[in-house]
Amino acid sequence: MIQTLAEFSKRNASHVKGILNLTIPIWESPVWILGQFLWQLGLSTESRRLLEDGQRVRYYRLNTEDVEFAQKVLDYRQRQREEKEGKRIRSKNETRLMRLECKLSMVLSRGAEGKISTSISSAPLHPCPHAFFIAVHTPH
Repeated sequence: MIQTLAEFSKRNASHVKGILNLTIPIWESPVWILGQFLWQLGLSTESRRLLEDGQRVRYYRLNTEDVEFAQKVLDYRQRQREEKEGKRIRSKNETRLMRLECKLSMVLSRGAEGKISTSISSAPLHPCPHAFFIAVHTPH
């Protein structure tokens, strides 16, 4: 899979450069290319060499500290998005509630024939920005 990534990256080096501003030299190894992509994401690898059947074999894995930090950043950003969405929804609901209270205020301030009633007493509502305009233009 890493070999395929490296071949693809070399074939499309100009696009990689344009999108990520990352130069992919054709002589670099697949592991180096993978390391560059991981670096762009704020990740790195750790390696160790083992002797297997008389051959030295290098094993790579993601640096766990980098992964933990990246996860914390992603979690923080997700919380920020959720809080922003929550504020947007609360603001939208408050606006709807104010409109309903304004309409209720207008209905309660009119008598049966559409005249302004002075005998209605109700719990105070949020101020309605249209109340004065509507009261002034109420038919006599």
